Amino acid sequence: MLVGLIFPAPCGYHTRSRPRIIRAMDYGAVIKALRAQMDQIDRAIAQLESLNSPDGSTAGTVQFKSRRGRKSMSPEERKQVAERMRRYWAARRRRKA
Repeated sequence: MLVGLIFPAPCGYHTRSRPRIIRAMDYGAVIKALRAQMDQIDRAIAQLESLNSPDGSTAGTVQFKSRRGRKSMSPEERKQVAERMRRYWAARRRRKA
């Protein structure tokens, strides 16, 4: 299906002013090519889905580790850290003086 339509070229498009011919696409061929691509995509999706185990678990998928959160301190640990820091700063003040 080739239909020729004649339109003038836009200004500055060509140095010579002559009409250009625009041809309509063969839409049937385009649709056929798109359906072929859809079939390929469907097959690829089916293969990827088959990598999962049949019982529905995620055996074939990649698991990302979650980020570690901040460790909470017990009151006893907090007291130990506070005492250690008091000694540290006392030593610094003694050296500075």
